[in-house]
Amino acid sequence: MTMGPAILCLVPFESLGRGFIGRFFITFGRVPLFFYLLQWFTAHLIAVFLHWVFGKPVAWLFMSPVQMFANPPKGEGFDLWVVYAAWIGGVLLLYPLCKWFAALKARRRDWWLSYL
Repeated sequence: MTMGPAILCLVPFESLGRGFIGRFFITFGRVPLFFYLLQWFTAHLIAVFLHWVFGKPVAWLFMSPVQMFANPPKGEGFDLWVVYAAWIGGVLLLYPLCKWFAALKARRRDWWLSYL
């Protein structure tokens, strides 16, 4: 189910490649591992911030994964619109860092930069 829509979206995304939207996605494509590693920390910080803003308990977000998922507090979680807004906010927050790192990779040819 995911491959079919992805292949159908390939043509419109290729035509957008010359505009702002295309350059936006190309920036993330140039630094995939860098974005992947940063998104874990960013997602956690956004989750802590949202729990704090909405007055929900925050301490359980700092437990080990075994403790966290074995017995999460009751009433945790957010509406889907909050999750989508946090996701979009996280991507937009990481865009300048990814753009900076993509420019750094283009300027320098250090061997370790090719892995990030």
